[in-house]
Amino acid sequence: MMFTRSIMTLELSTLIRIDLGTSRSKAISTRDKESRAKQKINHTSRVKSFAQLRYEQGQLREDGIQPNWIEMFKLMHAHKNGTPVDEVFHEIMARFDELLVAQM
Repeated sequence: MMFTRSIMTLELSTLIRIDLGTSRSKAISTRDKESRAKQKINHTSRVKSFAQLRYEQGQLREDGIQPNWIEMFKLMHAHKNGTPVDEVFHEIMARFDELLVAQM
């Protein structure tokens, strides 16, 4: 078992070394860095998808209804204690709240 594991580790490290040096991987890395720099606010869901988080939130509710898109936005862009991730998120949520009150 140990022999197999060391072979797998060696193969993986070899593949990583080969791929990291290619111009294709460098181009992808540059593109991804540029995309991340354009983001105004970050989400806080880590590796969970929007669909997975929405389903889980629906299961937690007594009525079983999944959250709407505004509630999902709040979930995905706020800390666990509900505080905003940053000032941009805080401003967006204030505007959402104004629009919701105006609709009622």
